[in-house]
Amino acid sequence: MRRVLAAGLSLLFLLPSLAFAHEQTDLDANDSEGPLDTVAARLWDRGFCTITTHVPRSERCHTDIQLKLVTYEPWSSEVLSEPNSFISFEFDLDPDDAADRCVVIRTPVQPDDPSDSTPARPQATVYRGCTYTDDDTFVRDVRRVRRPDDHSIRVLLRKDRLLPKGAGSFRWRSVTSYESQGDQACAPQGPPTDGGYGACADFTAWRRHHR
Repeated sequence: MRRVLAAGLSLLFLLPSLAFAHEQTDLDANDSEGPLDTVAARLWDRGFCTITTHVPRSERCHTDIQLKLVTYEPWSSEVLSEPNSFISFEFDLDPDDAADRCVVIRTPVQPDDPSDSTPARPQATVYRGCTYTDDDTFVRDVRRVRRPDDHSIRVLLRKDRLLPKGAGSFRWRSVTSYESQGDQACAPQGPPTDGGYGACADFTAWRRHHR
């Protein structure tokens, strides 16, 4: 009986493919005003394969990409609900310097309801265009967003849900944007703007990621 059951079951294994594992970390100086001054940005990817043992044998593989950003100062998630305040990971897929994809992390504005005690949670969205205005094209929401501590945030998603099909090597960098009327160093420099980088922005260098 056990042999019959074993023969009819599809045994699935998640096998990390070490040949495809790749990690890059970019360090950044303490050089920006505001709470989102970046210490380091990290991109890590690893290939996984799902293999069935029944006949006919099949194999499906995908690549996970993990993005992490660490700041010098602690910050609350509400910081990302300020106008023109966000964290972004930008991806350049062609010879120009414009970002073709970005993972933008913001915290939705909490409803003005004293009875609503739901904590503010950052949310991540993938866009095309990446001008940080309404002209950007929505691609998809990202479900796996975590704050390991008060200095960092981490996003995990599949590569095929971030980049176009067939995308090979690419350049990437992190951006933090912060602007607040209540912060003298990072207050708007002129009339309020809709979109773009805020008064205090911090960029890591573009890094080439080969696959």
